[in-house]
Amino acid sequence: KEESFTTGVAELSGQQMDGWTEQDWVDCLRNNKVLVGTPAVFQNALITTRFLDINKLSVAVFDECHAAVGDSPMSEIMRNAVSRMPAEARPRIIGLTASFINGSVSDQTAVNKRNALCQTLQGTLFVPNVPQGQLRHFKEVKWERSTLPEQDATSIAEQLVAPLLSPLYAVKRV
Repeated sequence: KEESFTTGVAELSGQQMDGWTEQDWVDCLRNNKVLVGTPAVFQNALITTRFLDINKLSVAVFDECHAAVGDSPMSEIMRNAVSRMPAEARPRIIGLTASFINGSVSDQTAVNKRNALCQTLQGTLFVPNVPQGQLRHFKEVKWERSTLPEQDATSIAEQLVAPLLSPLYAVKRV
């Protein structure tokens, strides 16, 4: 029998995070199972102030992970928080990107960028195998922003995230 739980979702970004204390993070973790925020917010919480313990995270999802280069917040999180943990205790890392390279680059440059990204994120990059001749069949998709009442947006987020968290929830409770 599956355990039923409510998935609180916290949106953590911008000036609302200025002045957060360790107790604010404790309360946030107690009241939410999903934390959504900018890499800079988590860099500050995990590395700068150390108000958030990486051990409290089961999964970390980096959107636009191709930006995890140099001294970027994503790179810093991986270098100074995740990689310092024993491998078996680390949260699962999922990096999402539409393209890990931009513009026209040589095959060797693409391989180097791919390898650097895999090394930074300590994982494997999976890309679709699309034959060159078929690329012209892809069409540009235009996205429109839809606004929902907060209650509806939270409900949708809970429904989308619950199946991802349920097997992990029993393993790492916050």
